[in-house]
Amino acid sequence: MFKKTVLTLLLLLALSNLVWAADDLLVAILKNGVGLRAASMGGAFTALADDPSAVFYNPAGLALQGIGFLKGYNDLNYRESTDFEHTFFAANSFGYGFWKKTDTTGKKAEVFAYSAGKQGTGGISYGMTYKNINTSGASPESSGYGYDIGLIGNFSRTLRWGILLQDIIENTGVPASARVGIASRFFPSLVGTVDFEFRDVLSSAGPTIYGHAGLENIVTPGFKLRGGYDQNRWTAGAAVSISVVAVEYALMAARSDGSAPALQMIGFKVSL
Repeated sequence: MFKKTVLTLLLLLALSNLVWAADDLLVAILKNGVGLRAASMGGAFTALADDPSAVFYNPAGLALQGIGFLKGYNDLNYRESTDFEHTFFAANSFGYGFWKKTDTTGKKAEVFAYSAGKQGTGGISYGMTYKNINTSGASPESSGYGYDIGLIGNFSRTLRWGILLQDIIENTGVPASARVGIASRFFPSLVGTVDFEFRDVLSSAGPTIYGHAGLENIVTPGFKLRGGYDQNRWTAGAAVSISVVAVEYALMAARSDGSAPALQMIGFKVSL
C-alpha cells in the first residue's frame, strides 16, 4: 500500500508540470486560510489544528480530535466577494472540507478537500490532504488538484510544533509553500500560537515570508475571546457555546496599506 502511494505521488509530481497559470483569487483561496477560530487568531493554526479546519491548516491534527463540524461565512458585508463560505467535517481521523469564493467581478474558485491523519511513533502525528480545485465565471475555466502534507509533535506537555507543506504536488500554477508553527498552553485558560509561512519555497529568489500570531483566552467554560496578527492586519474574535454547539465571530481589520478591506465572519461549530 505504501509503495502504491509513493508511486502515485511521483506520477502526479511528473504530471504537475502540465499547469495552468494561477491568479490572485486562486492564490488567496488556497493560501490565506479559512475557519473562524484560525482567522481570529491571526491564521496561526499549524501546530494547534484541533478543530475540523485542520483539513486546511494541518491534516495531522485530525488524528488528535473527535467528531466535529464547522460552517462559516467569511465576508458578511461583501467587501471583497459576493459569496465566501466554508464547511469542514472531521471524524475518526478523516476530514472533509469545502470552501468557495466569488469575487466582485464574478469569478469563482472552489475547493473540495479530503484529508486523513494518523498518530505515529514518538508522539508525532502526520496527515495528508488532497484538494480538487475549480475556477469558473471567467475565461478560461479550469480544474486541477493539489496535495498538502502535515506533521505535529510535542516539545513538552504544554508546547507542540507543527509543519505543513502546502501544494507540494499540484497542477494549478500556485507555488508550493510551507508553514511552521508552535502552540503553547501558558495557563489552562490561555493558548498562544505563532506561525511562519514561506510562500513560493522553490523560487530561485527565495520565499516570501509572512508571520502569524494568535491568542485564545477561555473567559468562562462557555465563552472564549481571541486575537491575533496576520500579514499586516489585526484580528479578533469570540465564541459562545452551549453544550456541543458554539457560535463564532471573527473580525479581520483592514490592512494599513489599503490592500485588503476589513472582513467580518460568522459561523457555528458542533463538537462531539
